[in-house]
Amino acid sequence: MLSVKNLSVAFGRGTNKTTVVNDLTFQIAKGEALGLSGESGCGKTITSLAILQLLNKETSAVNGEVLFANNSSTINLISASEKTLQNIRGKDIAMIFQEPKSAFNPVIACGKQIAEVMMKHEKLSYKDAFEKTLTLFEKVHLSNAKELFYRYPHELSGGQLQRMAIAMAISCNPQLLIADEPTTALDVTTQKVILKLLKNIQQEYQMAMLLISHDLKVIEHMTDRVLVMQKGRIAEENNTNEIFKNPVSEYTKSLIANQPSNLNLKIKKHQTEQQETLLPVIKANNLTKRYPFHKSVWTWKKEYFEAVKNVSFELLPGETLGIAGESGSGKSTLARLILQLIPSDNGEMFFNKDLIHFYHHKKNYFWRKKIQIVFQHPHHALDPLMQVGKSIEEPLIAFEKYNDGERKAKVEEWLAKVGLTPQHYHRYPHELSTGQKQRVCIARALIIQPDVVVFDEAVSALDVSVQAQILQLIAQLKEKTPFSSIFISHNLEVLRLVCDRLLIMRNGEIIEQGATEKILDKPISAYTQQLIDSIL
Repeated sequence: MLSVKNLSVAFGRGTNKTTVVNDLTFQIAKGEALGLSGESGCGKTITSLAILQLLNKETSAVNGEVLFANNSSTINLISASEKTLQNIRGKDIAMIFQEPKSAFNPVIACGKQIAEVMMKHEKLSYKDAFEKTLTLFEKVHLSNAKELFYRYPHELSGGQLQRMAIAMAISCNPQLLIADEPTTALDVTTQKVILKLLKNIQQEYQMAMLLISHDLKVIEHMTDRVLVMQKGRIAEENNTNEIFKNPVSEYTKSLIANQPSNLNLKIKKHQTEQQETLLPVIKANNLTKRYPFHKSVWTWKKEYFEAVKNVSFELLPGETLGIAGESGSGKSTLARLILQLIPSDNGEMFFNKDLIHFYHHKKNYFWRKKIQIVFQHPHHALDPLMQVGKSIEEPLIAFEKYNDGERKAKVEEWLAKVGLTPQHYHRYPHELSTGQKQRVCIARALIIQPDVVVFDEAVSALDVSVQAQILQLIAQLKEKTPFSSIFISHNLEVLRLVCDRLLIMRNGEIIEQGATEKILDKPISAYTQQLIDSIL
């Protein structure tokens, strides 16, 4: 169905070009699922965008052939006209993008955007497209279809939006589906549902599928054959079972070894039983956060949704506390309460016996020095117009620590601690890899030596080798510069590696907490067991 021959992609203008995909050749047969895996920056996504000719033609050069067997004719997508490509995109070849929010227009209702695809390619009336969209919602297991049709992207959870992206992709029964990291940022139960859904749809429609993912377990679970890419080239190609049982290239072996379940990090775990007499760094009692909403547009009466309900916990000195749960369970809302980014509607929180005054910046100035956060997406956390060194220096300036010369020396010291060099000081975020950006964020969080660091899904969007490096870095820094940490993640294997204790959240409540191994090996609640069973 699809034959890619000697595909090369270079970026740049004039003679100053950088090749990022080099002489790539592969085929996808009808009904086949082909996996494309490798580290961030290896050329996976660029390959998929080149197939559909979605790259900027002014700054990129695409060479080779991409032959698509469309009914009785074969079309070279590289040399096809824009009109031909528009008729193929969304109809014969559909794509699910890595970040579903980027696939939807934020000011148009999601259902209308899906209906628009069918109105264009299948010439359906709005009424027929509306009815078919509701049917598609049911197929991708979205309840309250009519209500969701008129919802905007920001009103949906990540799992709901990803299901909508799948509904849009299959709306015209494509012959080939390209899925670019379709489950990267989803929790384990949602990921399992989405993958099962994709598999069933592929088999029902006899679609070919190109599945791009750095998660080798997803690749192993979903595909018939695998291409492993390294630096724009194919490092290894084989059927899926053979790749995972008998990998040939050293690169593939290293990817498999860096899976969280295969890592052997030297992380010092604290014995919780021996620390019960210690004074908690953070003690929270009955934290609650409510959000108002109108149940109907015809009434002014407000109702309230409780995102966090009477949550109580303690964080001990030097301890790593994990928070796990599905999307919408209240993990991130709890993190915002801890960080004083939003006020609590009820409850209280203490830091070393001192009461924290919710949302009172002046009274909590000392607290800002004591707690820092590392976000999930480092490219969103860094100012694109600010040099890396200046970003790391910002906390020192904000809290008036050291003079100019001392601050620069301190920044260079921390660059070295996180595995970077003084040369990185003057670089901008776009000149760094994702893993390097996350190292910068960690240096910025730790440079003022906080007592508590919150890692909010800090490794979920990273490929396995970079994820392993960041986890090892955090472990080393905790040994050299002791601090307490809260690790929020939907990846239970990562939490097993790094956490002393776990909180399991569901619907805004803590339903289980205790020592990590005890919870993951012998869970009490059925919900925790469901999370564990969802691990691929």
